Amino acid sequence: LSTISRTFELNIQNQKNHIIAKKELLSGLKEEQLKRLEEIDKDTYKIGVDYPTYDLIMRYCSNAQIRKDLYIAFNSRAYPENVSLLKEIRTLSSEYAELVGSKNYADLDIELQMAKKVDNVEAFLLKTKEATTGKALQEKALLTDFAKKHIFKNPEYVIHPWDISYVYNFYEESVFGINAEKI
Repeated sequence: LSTISRTFELNIQNQKNHIIAKKELLSGLKEEQLKRLEEIDKDTYKIGVDYPTYDLIMRYCSNAQIRKDLYIAFNSRAYPENVSLLKEIRTLSSEYAELVGSKNYADLDIELQMAKKVDNVEAFLLKTKEATTGKALQEKALLTDFAKKHIFKNPEYVIHPWDISYVYNFYEESVFGINAEKI
């Protein structure tokens, strides 16, 4: 189980997924930020799926198509090779839990944690959800309205997962004057 789990993690870590983008498609990035990317040709960049590069593009690139392409590349790291490993991890985890007398692997895993039982975790999550849902929905509405007016300039625009970091960053800079790069 440990060996297979480590292989699963290494497959993600060693992934070489990337996208290729021309400089003109990387609007929003400053020259100093572009220098962090691998230039493969004059004004053509290879954009990898490592966390620093991914975060840079998702926060600063105003081109939604580039963000979408990178989002897909990032979230499909080690696919399809990890699919069979994940199935094997699930099977072995269940077998291991059964061998040591636990109902399932979640119960076994949480037994040594502070919560002790899956039911305690579920109760905590439910309580947290109840306490935070209203505020989260308010924040979502605020950011959605802001993004439609000030970023996408389209009241019908639907915010996609690849837009979220960009919207947050734009909002922080515009409303609070926070520059994540300087921080």
